[in-house]
Amino acid sequence: MTENEASVHPQAQDNCAYSERQRHYWYYGVSANPPILVYTTSTEPFVPDAQPSRYPEPVYDHTIVKQWQKVVLEAEKLLDDQRLLWTSIDLVRFHTRANKESNHVDSVGPPTFWIGVLPGRVSGAAAAAAAVGIRRILVAHAVEGVDIEFREPKQTTPGVA
Repeated sequence: MTENEASVHPQAQDNCAYSERQRHYWYYGVSANPPILVYTTSTEPFVPDAQPSRYPEPVYDHTIVKQWQKVVLEAEKLLDDQRLLWTSIDLVRFHTRANKESNHVDSVGPPTFWIGVLPGRVSGAAAAAAAVGIRRILVAHAVEGVDIEFREPKQTTPGVA
């Protein structure tokens, strides 16, 4: 197995030291069946027993909006060159809503370059390496203050709730 194959092989899933709970609850509130965290550059803390709900919202008021077409095309090429099995690239901003169990307050985070990947096929280390390249692309286009996150959908069995 080559190094590139190891980075996308299902058994290569190292998850960058995220707990299973963090991987499965990072996107709590996004949908009824939220995606699973593969990798994030966010410095927002994860609170295991009181994770607030997160809701994606569109981004209108950031420098990345004007550079989006150029940035996303370069990012797609980078992901393809690194042989990452990606499915989508979205630009969102997460609105975090407080809950009774946490000390969180309602807040709106920075824009997030949100990349969907095939379930079990991209390791946290491979996503982290790609995030470094995407950060270089953003900086080259004078875009700062953007988080980069990789997510995978939860796999479900049709007809089973």
